[in-house]
Amino acid sequence: MLIQIQTNDDGSKATLDLIGSFDNDGFFSASSDKSFVSEYRKISPNADITINLNSPGGSVNSAMTIRNLLAQHKGKITCNVLGWAASAATFITSLANVHVRMMQGSFLMIHNPLNVAMGNQHALRKQADNLELIANSMARIYADKSGMDINEIKRLMDAETWFSAEDAVKCHLADELIPTSKVVAQADTDGTPVLGGVALSGGLKQPQNLVIKEEKTDMADIKNATNPNVANKLTDAQASVKSSVSSAVAITSIEQLKSHYPELTNTLVNDAVNAALTAERSRLKSLDAIRDKNPQIVDNAKYVTFADAAQTALAILQQSDLTQHNKAEAVKKDAENVADTLSKLSASSNPDAGTSSENMTGTVAASQAWISLMEKTKEL
Repeated sequence: MLIQIQTNDDGSKATLDLIGSFDNDGFFSASSDKSFVSEYRKISPNADITINLNSPGGSVNSAMTIRNLLAQHKGKITCNVLGWAASAATFITSLANVHVRMMQGSFLMIHNPLNVAMGNQHALRKQADNLELIANSMARIYADKSGMDINEIKRLMDAETWFSAEDAVKCHLADELIPTSKVVAQADTDGTPVLGGVALSGGLKQPQNLVIKEEKTDMADIKNATNPNVANKLTDAQASVKSSVSSAVAITSIEQLKSHYPELTNTLVNDAVNAALTAERSRLKSLDAIRDKNPQIVDNAKYVTFADAAQTALAILQQSDLTQHNKAEAVKKDAENVADTLSKLSASSNPDAGTSSENMTGTVAASQAWISLMEKTKEL
């Protein structure tokens, strides 16, 4: 997970980016909660925080740790869901002290927790009990946020329910819908440029008291090219372009890009979010195509390790090779049993004694071992 914090000069405001999955300690990534604590401690306990969230979920423990740290924060917290908040990521959006704003086109998803388990029947039942305990805790969190009946929440979790931005607000899993709008400019009262609620130090001074507003274009103006309003808008736009060209500034950092070209920055961010969503949908679709090969490994790749179809197919193949190896070892053992039984039968046979009970017993044992060997050979 990308965890990035930006604060203003006096530390009264901060922007916190949480992008990606919540990970535990593993071979491929650092623990998200450890990384979060390291960054979060840089923020003043009373600072107002704006969280930009885009996450498919991940580790329950890691997400819950981050949630409980934020629950103790004394300042105001606003969370912008940029693309999606799914699975464990909804622990953040369900905080009582967080005002959740759904960007138009974003999603929420809730479902039951998942795990990969192995062991005897007692270990597996224990894992199932643990998952049910976690699911009940999650349902209570969602019920407290939304005011919905907990049994209805559990039904939605069982169905793995996706909420559009509008539906999330209607169900009170989020607090506000933010429609797509055109941001003209924003500045603090002293003229310092502001991005995402955070004043950017070292930026160019802007006219004071400049505020955010939405500019809406009348569709009738577009259809009627002779409308004087259209001509005025085109004239203003041309003047603005000329002014921008004459006062061009070299961009040497992301902060400057955000300050001088907020619309371009928003476009780039939205394009990146849409690309990420498209890639994730493609990953899930590819995994669904091979799920019949090994549902347990595929589900683990979907929601726990977030591996792609190629990595998951390799894991399935490796598991299949291990299974085939075990079957081959079993056949080898049965073949050795057949050979051993026949050897003992031959050694105990007496041509002059006729058919003894011992010989009959040995023959039956050899036949049974041979039948077992043939059955297991068919499975290879």
